[in-house]
Amino acid sequence: MKKFSLSIIIVLLLAIFPLFAGTYSGGSGTSGDPYRIATTDDLIELSNTSADWASGIYFLQTANILFAEDANEVDWDGDGTIGDADDAYGLNSIGNSLLNFNGNYNGQNHSILRLYISRPSESNIGLFGVVNGGTINNLGIAMCDIEGNYYVGGLVGNNMQGNISNCFTNGTIYGNGSYIGGFVGANANNINSCYSTCDVYNSQNTSSATGGFIGENLPGGTIINCFSRGEVSSEGSVV
Repeated sequence: MKKFSLSIIIVLLLAIFPLFAGTYSGGSGTSGDPYRIATTDDLIELSNTSADWASGIYFLQTANILFAEDANEVDWDGDGTIGDADDAYGLNSIGNSLLNFNGNYNGQNHSILRLYISRPSESNIGLFGVVNGGTINNLGIAMCDIEGNYYVGGLVGNNMQGNISNCFTNGTIYGNGSYIGGFVGANANNINSCYSTCDVYNSQNTSSATGGFIGENLPGGTIINCFSRGEVSSEGSVV
């Protein structure tokens, strides 16, 4: 009985948290040989490979990544079928409350265009959901369409301990709770030389702020040489 129960637990863990590294356009994930992110398939693979989120792994984006103009024509969950029920949610954010992202992502001044996420009842939503350590730099998010509940941003939903520099966001952000920002939902670490031109909308009357750049800068958060330019609308407070 013990062996049988252990087998069930292992199967469930494998289903929830993939234990094998993703397959990308080259590289081994080290600082000297980062994984290459060059295509939409690479980015979707990263979003679905939680084993690569919390290991201090290095990623290098080597080209602009352009998703289809019609989000319904993208296999967002990477299962080989376009237009199934899970694809309606768009990309799975990289890093969540259970497994934070603490890797190092260098966009090399490339952009990700037409990023789509539609998860109105989920929190920690953005290209990166929760960042706790590591770095994100030299990356642009353009023409994004992102919706979440709490902790929603164009680049990062919740920046706990990540260092972010030389990045920008452009598009539309929708929130249904607290900590909604065009760039980052909530920030508790370092952001330097970044900007957002996202339009930001929050449907809820909440005590926590909604902002063009960040929803709220928490204790420990430092923002240097950054700005936002876009429409911000909220039923609650706005910064």
